[in-house]
Amino acid sequence: MTKEKFIVRQIKDYIASIGGYAIKYPGGPYSERGVSDLLCCIRHPLDGYGLFVAIEVKVPLRGIVSPAQKRWIAMAKSYGAVAFVARSVSDVERELSLAGFLPVDERGKLS
Repeated sequence: MTKEKFIVRQIKDYIASIGGYAIKYPGGPYSERGVSDLLCCIRHPLDGYGLFVAIEVKVPLRGIVSPAQKRWIAMAKSYGAVAFVARSVSDVERELSLAGFLPVDERGKLS
């Protein structure tokens, strides 16, 4: 079974590969409940504006999104962020494509 930590690392590497930055939000007794696992900034390939992306990472099949996590995702979206649940890098690629943030090559051209 895939561990969430492994999926988080893959997603962070993917975000970095497209010129973005991602941090892992530390969960624990002193953390705000429901905050997504990865908080990211990604620059739009065409206009240069940044985008805040919140990614709740879950393992395939058995990862369950809590009510607090669902509320946090909805709140982030209400402020204009792209926020979603991802179980793989493919989920991240799909959501960023839907948001218009497509990967670019090293010359800044759409891939």
